[in-house]
Amino acid sequence: MIGRIVASAGIVLALAVLGCKPGSPAPEPEEKAPSAGAASLKTQETCPVMGDKLDKSLFVDHEGKRVYFCCGMCVEKFKKDPAKYLKVLSDRGEAPIDVPAGE
Repeated sequence: MIGRIVASAGIVLALAVLGCKPGSPAPEPEEKAPSAGAASLKTQETCPVMGDKLDKSLFVDHEGKRVYFCCGMCVEKFKKDPAKYLKVLSDRGEAPIDVPAGE
């Protein structure tokens, strides 16, 4: 039992150190579906870096697309090689949404 508690505490500590935060994501903003070029792709559901659930308060607008992430560490990794991670999303059958009008 103590081993499980210690292991759980270690996981929470690791997530805190990496910048990821467990729990439910922030409320989702109104989204516009991916543009026509991505018609066969579904709207992004996972982080392009880690593959985890999205935190809708963490995003980068890149070339007219809004890409969401699970944690701050993933935002920084994406900024270093956006093409790599956009391809990951595409390979998963997902596409980022268009940046909302007026933003």
